[in-house]
Amino acid sequence: MERWAGHEIRKARIISPKDGKAVVIAIDHGILMGPVSGLEDPVETASEIIKGHPDAIQCTPAIASSIRENLIERGAPALIARIDASNVWRGHPKPKEGYREMLFSVKDAVRAGADAVVVYFLIGYENDMAEGRNLKEVATVISECMDYGMPVVVEPIGIAPGYQAVRDAQLIPLAARIAYETGADILKADYTGDAETFSKTVRAVHIPVLIRGGPKTETLKDAFKMVEDAMKAGARGVVFGRNVWQSSNISGMVRAYMQLVHEGKSAATLASELSK
Repeated sequence: MERWAGHEIRKARIISPKDGKAVVIAIDHGILMGPVSGLEDPVETASEIIKGHPDAIQCTPAIASSIRENLIERGAPALIARIDASNVWRGHPKPKEGYREMLFSVKDAVRAGADAVVVYFLIGYENDMAEGRNLKEVATVISECMDYGMPVVVEPIGIAPGYQAVRDAQLIPLAARIAYETGADILKADYTGDAETFSKTVRAVHIPVLIRGGPKTETLKDAFKMVEDAMKAGARGVVFGRNVWQSSNISGMVRAYMQLVHEGKSAATLASELSK
């Protein structure tokens, strides 16, 4: 597929041209879960995140408008716009139901000043037609983004009835490969739990794979070790949310992940320093 210069320029704002890696902080949880702990005030939280100088921030176009002052400064992080939503994270009482819908257009993302868009690809619905519809919408977004020179981050997630199937070593490589063959530029995927199985996902695609944070881990060491192991298995960085803004030192956590991903600082050292 032909890529316009604008596509490469935008992608380089997210994935560093120097080392091919990225640290993205996600604050798009509100459209999925409401005002969760740590994200009650998205403007205040975004301000603290940006003090840590991440490579990019992920949010909806509406939140991008609210935090625009933080995004128009020199050296500001890139913007990844979330343009869809789902309620599969809420433990839906009717397992065969739930939704995943497009809420914004690629043009909306362009108006918001986005450097990329992000969409879900959910696999594992009991109704195959729902999965097929999701895949077709992802393909449509990718096609439309090519017209705008806009990179697409696809979030391939395996789900089970009524809940999210996190770190499923069977579904993650399958969903990642489908998203890759649909034309994704970057994948935001779950870490499978160990380097051996995750490397299967990385080998199955030839685009950057950033790992999702998922629920907040029990300890700092757990969070950092997950990233360290994933990077050794071929991950190119992270897209984290709760493991950053549900901490008592948001900007410090961002800086720690930047050191871990871009500088190779050890998980044990970072956990020790932040625990003091």
